[in-house]
Amino acid sequence: MAQKGLTIKESTGSYLVDPASWGYSLYDYAAISAYRLGMYETAEGYADQALKTDPENKRLQSNLLLIQQKSRKPEAKEES
Repeated sequence: MAQKGLTIKESTGSYLVDPASWGYSLYDYAAISAYRLGMYETAEGYADQALKTDPENKRLQSNLLLIQQKSRKPEAKEES
């Protein structure tokens, strides 16, 4: 759903389009969703976009760092 919302690149002027939607929110939601689904590289891309939209936001900074740490963590190998 967040990915669908991110396809809208300009305001339609409709009362249904909330100005907050043009901030970091959809990127943030997409990053959190992708992270929870184990899609760490995708989550990192969305988290980076969210932070670019609001670079001073401490929570977004922390989220990106957490996602980067997880995405660079080597997978545990199964022992035979």
